[in-house]
Amino acid sequence: MNGALTLGFIIIMVMCIIGFLIYWILSIKSRTLQFGILRAMGMKFREIIMMIVYEQLLVSGVAIFAAIFIGGVTSDLFVPLFQSIFDASQSVPPFAVIPERSDYLKLYAVIGVMLLTAFVVLGRLIKKIKISQALKLGED
Repeated sequence: MNGALTLGFIIIMVMCIIGFLIYWILSIKSRTLQFGILRAMGMKFREIIMMIVYEQLLVSGVAIFAAIFIGGVTSDLFVPLFQSIFDASQSVPPFAVIPERSDYLKLYAVIGVMLLTAFVVLGRLIKKIKISQALKLGED
């Protein structure tokens, strides 16, 4: 059962990161003209990058922390029910749910690595955008 849960977790994490990337890529591509206008008004490129970082932290960061909190509460409430479903006297070895802190750390490490990878991809995408040409796009 542990192998199936691990494989399912990895597949779901990859799907979440792909959805995260698709959302942010579409968002940044659609706002290229806005970034060009902000640059034309005198905003520095670093300030635009920081604005995007803050936006991602507020949108994605809050969602991630809420998911960790809700998942932890749900896990504490419902995972012990698995012990009552399986008759421990008939299974060898007996079924027991034992949460280990190292498992949580591995889980958070995988989430961190995947988010860091997504941020690197977004950073490269933002660097490739020619914001100075965005105003020319808006005129057409």
